[in-house]
This record gives sequence, structure tokens and C-alpha cells, in this order.
Amino acid sequence: MKFAVLEQNCFACHSGNVGAKNIAADFQKISIHPITLNAQTHNAHEDPINPPVRHVTCLDCHNPHAATTTPGTPAKAAGSLNGVAGMNAEGAVVNPVTREYELCFRCHADSVARGPSFVTRQWQETNKRLQFDRNNLSFHPVEAIGKNSNVPSLIAPWTASSLMTCMDCHNSDSSPAAGGTGANGPHGSIYPPLLERQLVLTDFTPESTASYALCYKCHSRTSILGDQSFYAVGTMPQDLGQERGHRYHIVEAQAACTTCHDSHGVIGNPRLINFNVNYVSPISPHVPVSFTEGKQGPFSGTCTLTCHNVVHNGASYAPPGVTPMGMLRRH
Repeated sequence: MKFAVLEQNCFACHSGNVGAKNIAADFQKISIHPITLNAQTHNAHEDPINPPVRHVTCLDCHNPHAATTTPGTPAKAAGSLNGVAGMNAEGAVVNPVTREYELCFRCHADSVARGPSFVTRQWQETNKRLQFDRNNLSFHPVEAIGKNSNVPSLIAPWTASSLMTCMDCHNSDSSPAAGGTGANGPHGSIYPPLLERQLVLTDFTPESTASYALCYKCHSRTSILGDQSFYAVGTMPQDLGQERGHRYHIVEAQAACTTCHDSHGVIGNPRLINFNVNYVSPISPHVPVSFTEGKQGPFSGTCTLTCHNVVHNGASYAPPGVTPMGMLRRH
């Protein structure tokens, strides 16, 4: 190689000197694929899933002799990923990858050193292959079309039958997809964990288009705050008749989207429900946290939990016009 430091062989062109995009600049951001960490341990003949020392280099994602500029689709990996190995949905090593997520699964699925989650959940799962499994009760449609056929918040051209890629969420904040002039790709972002747009992961943050920009990229803020898919009416005297849907939870109670929803997928719960246990706890030692889909319509359900010191003891929600049965009470 011309340079002993691996990435410098790429940055000779991809730092804005020759290539049109300055990819090197993305690796200076707060959230990056750490290409300088253990980079010298990379070996062309290593186990692609569990190398002796975990690392990521430019060569793990790109084959400079095979790469092309062909755009990718959910059904076909981009030409920039030609000639690299990964893992398919069944857990088998594939070389080369044919879908973008197969490359991501190389490090973020069955790898034994994949690292912790950014959110502590009721059901903790960091294996992305298992989270996106098409047999789960809910998942974002990366491997297959989603289970939910009625998603009123989707912004065109997204529909309930759309497929998406990992890069729809994990991308540079300065990429064209984010409205910038930089390069596409999960090289680096100012928004952890390598998100194209901001997504606040903690409660008690005022709701805004900026706080949940990543969710509002595909899900209409008007629809979400209009309670089109989550509607409840308080049944206790202090809450009687008051709406307690998405708007109340996000705007008034200031609960983050990720406090209820696990963005990748959930094995045993519909609607991506997997609570953040930093804010959600059981109502008693003998009654576990639970969410159950209801029978009062497509958007009905029941929660039994404590959140922000409010007890939801079988608290129900239902579509507008259907009065849910349940109880909300404060400690």
C-alpha cells in the first residue's frame, strides 16, 4: 500500500482532493464508524463476523477494485458495496452481499462483541438480525414488508408495503438525504448513534420538529400529534374526558418516542412496543410491565405499567369515537 495507515490510502482521494465528496470530514464527527481503532489488525483472510480483534476499516465495507457508482435499493445493495462479505437474514455468511442490511449484519448481528444498546429496554436485544426477523410481531421493514397494514402517519412515497434500508436512518447528517452536500453513507454524523437526523433518546425534552427529526422524516408530525394512531381518554376524575394519546405523551408528559418504541424490531410485541426501563417500571413486584393489543379497533390496546409516577393499571386506548376502559392514577 502507498500509505501504512489504511484509511490514508482512501483519503488521498476521498477527502475532497479528487473525489467530489469529502468523506474524511465525516470521520471527524462525534458519532463514527471508528476506522482508526484496531485498524492494523485487519486481515483479508480473517473471519468476517468474529475476527480475532474487533475492528472496522474502509475495506470491511468497500472493495476498491469492485465498487461502482450504481445506486442501491432496498432489494439490491448499492454498487459501492460490491465484492464485500456479510451475513444474510438466516445467519449465514454471504460473499458478496446482495442486500445492504447483509453488510450491516456482519458486525451488528451475530458478532459476539457488538456492544450495548443506547436504550435500556424491557426486552434487551442488540442482535439486529434477530430484531429485524420477519417472524417477529413487529419490525421496521428492512428484511420484509411490515406486519402493520394501517399506518396513517406515513409520508408519501412511503406506504405500508414499502421496504427501507438501514441507511434511511443511519447516514451522514450532511448527506444529500439529509439535505446536505456531503456523501451518503454511515461514515459519521453529529447525531449518535450515526443517525441522519436528530432523535432525542431521553425523556423530559420539549417536543419539536428538531427533537424527533428522524421519526418525522417518514411519520407525519401532524398525524402523530393529531392522535390518529394512538388515542385515549382519561377515566379518573382529574383526567376525565381529557385526551391521552400521542400528543399528551410526547408534548405534555415529554416522553421520547423511544421510551415506548424500539426502532428496529420486537420479537414478542406489536407496534414496536418495547419500553425504556429507565422511565417505565411495574406497578407492583408481582405485576410485570405489559402492553396488549386491544379488540376495540386497529389502534386499541392496554398498558399496565408505571411511567413518570403515573400508574397505568390496565389503562386502555382506542380509536376516536370509542371510549376506552381503564384507569390512570397518580402516586
